[in-house]
Amino acid sequence: MKVSPEVFSSAVVKCNLGIDQQSADVLATEIAKLREDGQIDAVSFMDYMAVEDRDPLNQLKDVIFLNGLKFEDILKTMNIPKSSTMLNYFKIRDGLLRLDPTTNRAKADT
Repeated sequence: MKVSPEVFSSAVVKCNLGIDQQSADVLATEIAKLREDGQIDAVSFMDYMAVEDRDPLNQLKDVIFLNGLKFEDILKTMNIPKSSTMLNYFKIRDGLLRLDPTTNRAKADT
């Protein structure tokens, strides 16, 4: 079954997933780009979600959510004092490397 991006975005909003209409429209448009006919089906949806899941930031969010990590624990692991008001690129990059030992420097830089 295929649906138009408009029908898909409307359904997403009605599911009360915490996604507003504008974000749902953007999501539907991006998914629809995967098919020549501009329609959305289960395959195009799953293909889009598979690409999104490979995003390093989404993987990090999943680890934090699945392990129930608290903000203070994350900062401690990243060796960033909570009282630190100034963060810079290097502190964040080095913190990400401490947080995820499987990440290499090039991946942390992105």
